[in-house]
Amino acid sequence: MRAEPVDLLVYLGFAVLGFVSKFLLERYSKHKDAVRLESWRLEVANLEQKLSQFFWPLHCRLKRGAIAWESENFRSSDKDKQKFVSAFDQEVIIQNHHETREIIQSNFHHFGGDKGLEAELIKLLHHIDIYLALRSSGSQNDPIWVGQPWPNEINRLIEEHLHDLQTRYDTLLKQAKNPL
Repeated sequence: MRAEPVDLLVYLGFAVLGFVSKFLLERYSKHKDAVRLESWRLEVANLEQKLSQFFWPLHCRLKRGAIAWESENFRSSDKDKQKFVSAFDQEVIIQNHHETREIIQSNFHHFGGDKGLEAELIKLLHHIDIYLALRSSGSQNDPIWVGQPWPNEINRLIEEHLHDLQTRYDTLLKQAKNPL
């Protein structure tokens, strides 16, 4: 008869131990899920900022400039076309350069630490500064005239980083449809 109370105490001890273990495991699991969710949110927010404040606006302005540069409308000695080219330079190209410079300078921290991209961004800023200084001085020469060519790798690097980040962002958003 004495074995029954001991068995009951052992049974109760294991029951309490099981309950406490289950409680602690559930708390740990919920905490782990909360940490994963917060980590996911931070990564999404970080990618949103990089894409919306740096890569997409910069990509858009680089494409806009490339289209203007490649246009045959800017390759003529016709007097009316020269007036158009001058007005287009003032209204579009120079404005685009100011916006590009502002995007880079305000959001340089978003570029991601790639040394090749950093070097090309610095070259681009210098190219823009030279272009704007030439126009301010009344010169219609291009920056290559003073030994400052367009940084050839900038478009490719921005596009690569943009598409890589956009793919990561899209993947993270798809994960939101499938709970953690």
